[in-house]
Parts: sequence; C-alpha cells; structure tokens
Amino acid sequence: FNIVGEVWTGEPAFLAGFQKNSKVRENFETNLPALLDFGLRDSFYRYLSGKAGLYDFYKTFAMDYLYRDIDNLMTFIDNHDIDRGMYIANGDVDKYKIALTILLTSRGIPQIFYGSEIGINEGDHHGRIRKPFPGGFTNDERDAFTKEGRADLENEIYCFTKKLLELRKEYKSLSSGKMIQYAPYDETYVYFKMKDDEKIMIAINNNDEEYEVELKRMTSEFNSQSTFEELQSGEMISLNENGNLILPAKTARIYLLN
Repeated sequence: FNIVGEVWTGEPAFLAGFQKNSKVRENFETNLPALLDFGLRDSFYRYLSGKAGLYDFYKTFAMDYLYRDIDNLMTFIDNHDIDRGMYIANGDVDKYKIALTILLTSRGIPQIFYGSEIGINEGDHHGRIRKPFPGGFTNDERDAFTKEGRADLENEIYCFTKKLLELRKEYKSLSSGKMIQYAPYDETYVYFKMKDDEKIMIAINNNDEEYEVELKRMTSEFNSQSTFEELQSGEMISLNENGNLILPAKTARIYLLN
C-alpha cells in the first residue's frame, strides 16, 4: 500500500520538501511517502517538444540527492491533465520510444496513462486528452485491445512498450537498482542500473545519424573482458577497435553486462 501526493512543481528543490521526512524542509511534515515526479515529467516535455536535449534528463537526475526516498517517486510522461507524449513529440515515434525507455529504465515507479502504450496522439484540450480508449464501448468502430484493431504504428509502439515492461519485470536492476549516470555528450547519454551482481547499461543516441559513443570514462563500470548483451534483441554486441559503442540514429539500447 502506498500514498502518492500531487505537488505540481517541476523544481526538485521545492518538490522534495513535500516528501515524508524531507531533507530540505524543517517544521513541515506531509507524511506523504511518494510524490508525482513533475521534475522528470518536465524534462520529458522539454525533450519531446524539442525545447531541450538529453542533458535536461541528466540535470534532473543530478538533483536526486535532495529527496529522502528517490525510488518512491511516481514517474510519468503524460496523464489526464497534460498533453500526451506523442502529441508533444509531434508524432516523432523515435523520440517517443527514447522517452519510454528512460521512463521504464530509470529510478522511480513508472506510471503509464491509458492509451500511451499505443501512442495515442491527443492534446490541447482535456476532452481530447481523456478520450476513451478505442474498443472500450460496444459501439466503437475498432477495438485497440486487439492486434487486429490497432494501426501498424500503434502495434509498433505497443510491442516496444511491452518488451520494455517484460525486461523491467525480468531484471531487478531495472525496477529497483541503483542508478549511476554519466554526463551526456553530443546528444548521447549513458547510465547504468545495478542491483546485487546484475549490471545493465542504457545507451541513448538522440542524433539523426549513427554515433560512436566513447566509453573510456565509464571503465569503472566494466572491463575489457565484459560482454554486452543487447536485451531488446538478445544479440551479443562487440565494441569497435577503439573500445567504443556504435549506436544507430535516434535509438535507446539496453545492455546486460557480464
């Protein structure tokens, strides 16, 4: 059982003061164990809308030390009060997939607003944001609860989200592991999730072309004998002759390190 409080501010230094046993606020106690993470939500908005790049996520996560219990924040891209992620991204499915990957592999308790798992693209008015899920009523023209009732793009996003959720369930480092991040460089971003002997690396390329990600500064997280299993495909990945990782354009990849 948990209680989540909504404090609509994207400033972590202010938001952290509303969590139970706050480290930043004295003589004020909400007794709220969990909060909606509007700080991270604002980073999703700025990224998807093109107002900011991956460094915005790094800055938000860098403020995690302010919270008493960082793992007890409810993270989200969209909800019933704000434009849906695909609407904010202007239909850019690659950016939306990157946002979903960050949501489901970073710290916190992720929340997915109904329909966002198929990329419903609505905004600008509460009536459109909250429109019924296709197939929820007997007289609906289609049933998006089924593969046959979804459009090709909706099935693509659904399968992508489903795979992320399966990985999150299978690998405890993704759902409850410690997070270590490295500062983004040239719109590439790498962070790690670790729990017990399990270590996973998330690598993101936000560029419109393939990019060689230099890993030298991250060698404390792995060594020359480490192997990289790309969990979305199950393939073993080799670093290039420079010991660097080649990432395709506009992608987020999840690697199990051994």
